[in-house]
Amino acid sequence: MIAEVFGITRQGFYKKLKRIKEDEKAQEVIIEKVQNERLLQPNYGAKKITSSATSVLFGESY
Repeated sequence: MIAEVFGITRQGFYKKLKRIKEDEKAQEVIIEKVQNERLLQPNYGAKKITSSATSVLFGESY
């Protein structure tokens, strides 16, 4: 088993694999939101885009 080669348990291996997949999905959503915001507001800078995207995703305002 691959987990034994890396010195982790099978449970730990699959837990990490699940977390990687969840992170990739979240990253795709963020990229999509930023691209949409760029289309709507082409003059926005990185700070405003980040603020806007995080407030939409996490319900927070910075």
